[in-house]
Amino acid sequence: MELTDIKGLKEKRLELLNKAGIFTPEDLINTFPKTLENYGKCFSVKELSDEAGCIKLRFLKQPKKVFFKNYKKGVTKGQAVDEFGNVFYVNWYNNAYIKAELNKTYLAYGKISERDGSLINPKLKEENFKGICPIYRIKGVGDHVFSNFVKAVLDKNIYEDGEIYKKIHFPNSEEENYDARCALAIKELALLLCAYKLIKKHNGNIKKQIYEKTDIEKFKEKFSFKFTTDQNNAVDEILKDMYSPITMNRILQGDVGSGKTAVAFCAAYVAFSSKGQTVFLAPTEVLAYQHYISAVKFFDEDNIVFLSSSLKSRQRREVLNKIATGQAKIIVGTHAVFSDDVTFYDLRLCITDEQHRFGVAQRSKLEKKGETPDVLVMSATPIPRTLSLVLYGDLDISVLREKPQGRKNTETYVMSAEKTGAMLEFIFNEINGGQRAFIVCPRIEEDYDFSFNSAESVYSLILKTPLAPYTELLHGRMSSAKKEEVFSRFKKGEIKVLVSTTVIEVGVDIPQATVIAVFNAEKFGLSSLHQLRGRVGRSDKQSYCFLVTDSTSENTLKRLNAFKNTNDGFKIAELDFETRGAGDFMGERQHGCYEVIANLNVTPELINKAKIRADLMEKEEGDNLKNKILKSKYGVLVKKITMN
Repeated sequence: MELTDIKGLKEKRLELLNKAGIFTPEDLINTFPKTLENYGKCFSVKELSDEAGCIKLRFLKQPKKVFFKNYKKGVTKGQAVDEFGNVFYVNWYNNAYIKAELNKTYLAYGKISERDGSLINPKLKEENFKGICPIYRIKGVGDHVFSNFVKAVLDKNIYEDGEIYKKIHFPNSEEENYDARCALAIKELALLLCAYKLIKKHNGNIKKQIYEKTDIEKFKEKFSFKFTTDQNNAVDEILKDMYSPITMNRILQGDVGSGKTAVAFCAAYVAFSSKGQTVFLAPTEVLAYQHYISAVKFFDEDNIVFLSSSLKSRQRREVLNKIATGQAKIIVGTHAVFSDDVTFYDLRLCITDEQHRFGVAQRSKLEKKGETPDVLVMSATPIPRTLSLVLYGDLDISVLREKPQGRKNTETYVMSAEKTGAMLEFIFNEINGGQRAFIVCPRIEEDYDFSFNSAESVYSLILKTPLAPYTELLHGRMSSAKKEEVFSRFKKGEIKVLVSTTVIEVGVDIPQATVIAVFNAEKFGLSSLHQLRGRVGRSDKQSYCFLVTDSTSENTLKRLNAFKNTNDGFKIAELDFETRGAGDFMGERQHGCYEVIANLNVTPELINKAKIRADLMEKEEGDNLKNKILKSKYGVLVKKITMN
């Protein structure tokens, strides 16, 4: 069966589906609803504080288009009353064609604005409508139309799990949908775990060149601090792998500020001492350049190069020549090192920082630029032990929990936005003492649907305070050159306060930064907050983290206070995993393979069930298991790594 066999799926819609990454009927049925709109259960307007839901209402004032100073496109606005007698406004943005009769009852599905309690962009249905509507959000293809395409495929009954897919796309209840997703996710996770076993078995048979023994203790003396017990143990594990005749495939997982880079440099020194090359890959130019500057302190500068897409043609040619001839022993760079014109002389070691930003197959492409190089990947995101089976199933794991000596725990406070003035005064006093501060917001621009503090609005507020001369704005829409210029000035101390989005979340190392304030803290996962808090507390000075929120949700405040009371990233990760699922940890590692997992709130219980199923599959399938995996969505992953 092809997509073109589906009735009503013509060329224009086929193009739209292709743009959404849907090319086959299998892609179609594996594009699960982003959410479900349940019109069978109605709420009062006061009950819908954090989630979307259905409200039975009738209009008291006819919806009509009005214009506001801050919203030039206009808003279609009406006044309504719900079945419990609550009067409220209903606002539609970018939709002027709302036809609603006065005194007629409707079912309206939408979300309540935290700003003014209005119902935002609801869909209206007749009062007698019943059922659950799947919402896919495929650009240019309506949900009802897409749903019909899915139904046409599933009605052919050609898929092994067809009944499960029907319960996911056309459930009789939200519980039925969830149970079906769980069943499919357990099967997918079990296959993934089996695929990782194949990869690990393959990697365990790869021979490599042997390194010369080197005095690693003498190299450690170059650092300004004494290695922690965890760092020493990690170095021992890595060196044992590197000196063995089998290739290393290891992840160095460490809490914020635990000293992963120092451990990675020890690995690079082993390759360097044997005249082999090391590539050190980072996801952003800011982070990569930071690693380059650090590496220069420990290795001969003539043997180190920096490679990024922003290099001029002449600079790039010089760098590529040094890599190809072997003059460059340490190559620090961004995604630019994946380019086909990057040829290594003798690549022995691949180090990947913030590995969750890179896919397994993508990382494998880099490894194939050398002859069986050792692989060390690093992650600053503490991962719950159970989830590590899914994310790191192909790797051995080393863990850093301790902080370097002399570091103090960052004091954390949960506060309301009305205390912003006092907080800014505190920041002013800190920077007068020679320190620096981060102020982080969840988005760049203001959102008129919801009451977010944007980086631009907070920056405008600060420009009216004594902090104005010391403050600058930084966000992801700026050019690379502008971001580098702003960040460089902050690092030098020309800027004392940086108002930013989460572009500063990972890897930014400014020892003088002692304060970070996070607006709308309730919008962030605890693991993201922990990463942000890790931007301070990187010296022996006392540091502070302010979580600004106006949320009155009991669960939200409980989460934030739990975060406030611990600095242990692994405890925070477990709490985040239990309350929010796996989404915060997935990153891009799963891109193209894990949609089923990422589209479900993966829990420890789910993974444990998948592990049991994987063990059973290994026993029952025997030699046939490899063929089964190769025919699955994970077959591509296994082929790329084991068959090239």
